[in-house]
Amino acid sequence: CPDTNILFRSGNMGKLPTMRSDNSEILPYNFKDYFVFIGTEKLSDHPNFCMFNHWHDETEIIVPLKGHMTYNINGDLIKLAPGKGVFVNSNQIHYGFSDDSTDCVFIYALWHPMVLCATNEFENEYVNPITKNASIPYLRLDADTPWQKTILSDVSKMYEQLSDRAAPLMLQSRIFDIWHTIYVNTKQERKVTSSASPQLSILKDMLSLIHNGYGEKVTLNKIADAGKISISNCNVIFKKYLKESPIKYLLNYRLMKSTELLVENALPITEVAFEVGFSNPSYFIDAFKKAYGLTPNEYRKKFRASETFDPYADI
Repeated sequence: CPDTNILFRSGNMGKLPTMRSDNSEILPYNFKDYFVFIGTEKLSDHPNFCMFNHWHDETEIIVPLKGHMTYNINGDLIKLAPGKGVFVNSNQIHYGFSDDSTDCVFIYALWHPMVLCATNEFENEYVNPITKNASIPYLRLDADTPWQKTILSDVSKMYEQLSDRAAPLMLQSRIFDIWHTIYVNTKQERKVTSSASPQLSILKDMLSLIHNGYGEKVTLNKIADAGKISISNCNVIFKKYLKESPIKYLLNYRLMKSTELLVENALPITEVAFEVGFSNPSYFIDAFKKAYGLTPNEYRKKFRASETFDPYADI
């Protein structure tokens, strides 16, 4: 990823996701008490065309409508474009970005595994073998493969059905269809017994320290201590999964948090710098301009107005 990772959802320009205590994302579901989240985004809504890395209990499917991007899942880089999507399993670290600063409009469809769990037996037989199988962190989806094309088509139809009066019923039906398709086509992968990577758990602990304490003094030693590993191993894990050093990640995260403050309120630039952990406002301004190509004031003026867009325009 270029210089930053940040997540925005449609209509939430300038807002970072809400997190649980374990630093997983809390999703704003489409319907009350129905744990499904479907919508569209465009990559250009994100600073430097790059999302914020995140993880959550929900499984996720990304279907590009226009343009292209790269999706990082636990350090694996997947190229996405129309006709090529990806299924991301529960609790995998992931984010999308553009290498060439070009846009990508895409549909996202996420649902919590519990919407599939009609009974305990159903959960143990059909859901856990996929969501709790570390050998299936993600599945590439290609329209050239019939069963994968069906999933891509179903996700597009789910988005189109959101405004239907009985949308949850229709969505539930398609979610079961998609899950059945995934289940019957991952027999070989499900035979593999694999435990979750301890490095991913360590990384999440270190990211939690940064995400919760970015406004205070955070050192490389503190980051490594959060993962109970050496500094050298800390660097290795960050480079492996996030493609940048812990200190560079900390800098970028502070800058991303500053964008939220710049868009949402009128705090003086000096106060914004202090709030996100910079002790030197001049350094904050220089680092911000280097990352985003704009000064903090210029960024504030540009992104204060909310944007709306038609995901199907010119497709």
